[in-house]
Amino acid sequence: MKRREFLASTLGTVGALCLARPAAGLTPHELNLGIINSEICNDVEEALQFIKSYGLEWAEMKILWGKYNTSQDVETVKRAKDLLDKYELRVPLLATGFFKVELPPPGSARDKMLSEQHAVLRKAIENARIFETDRIRAFAFTVRDPANRRWDDAMKLLEEATHIAENEGVYLAVENIFKNHVETGADVERMLHDVPNPHLGVIWEPNNAASAGDWSPLNGLLRVDPKRIYDVHLRDGRRTNDGGFEWCAVGDGELDVAGTIKHLRSVGYRGPLTLETHYTPPGGTKKDGSRMSIEALLEIIKKI
Repeated sequence: MKRREFLASTLGTVGALCLARPAAGLTPHELNLGIINSEICNDVEEALQFIKSYGLEWAEMKILWGKYNTSQDVETVKRAKDLLDKYELRVPLLATGFFKVELPPPGSARDKMLSEQHAVLRKAIENARIFETDRIRAFAFTVRDPANRRWDDAMKLLEEATHIAENEGVYLAVENIFKNHVETGADVERMLHDVPNPHLGVIWEPNNAASAGDWSPLNGLLRVDPKRIYDVHLRDGRRTNDGGFEWCAVGDGELDVAGTIKHLRSVGYRGPLTLETHYTPPGGTKKDGSRMSIEALLEIIKKI
């Protein structure tokens, strides 16, 4: 079976056996559970050792030895792939910063931005092929001032990038994130309507939706088409007394992690679930935060 066919069957297709099984007793293997490598530490091998030590099989690749993978040369990316093979880990999605920039008005500044961002996309496609994945993280343009939202332009440019991805046989997964055109479940629903091409999907981020103020059931997940969810990032966070939001270890916040997983299973989602820790305990390290969160997440899974 070709790698792309394998990924499609593993991450996107609901088999009859899976549908017939009860949710209780799910394992990390059945959930395609993994961790973003750079949420553990900057050293790739140390991070992969950590992931493997918990019996996981997936490592979402983002930063390689202190630099975004799209800023590394081919040999460095291949070195990372060799380590993935050594630890028998697979990559569900390549995390990039494609379109995680502000969208200028039409003109020379926008032309320059697009030229630079399309170069990032070309490099991302090259790296994705090395890592044997066909899914690439993207964004829908940063919005620092709500008065400067350019929704129609953003969707048009996403649609054009999606055509490039389709021609290259890859998929773009837009992460919903605060201070962006796509922040909440409602924004995701609108984006998927405006860009119907299935080569554009979403990395569902309940955590980012919550930080953007969406405290509707499951932080807006009910509005998202499960067939176009290509990855789900799990972590935890909570509201602060001053009206802000802070990250914390899984299980210590307000996010309904178990409810999110249960709903995704109920609607047929069989794609990756990826811990994106975003939490460093006081006096500790990123690895300490990831250890606290993955161990709590594994306990949650046992009880589903």
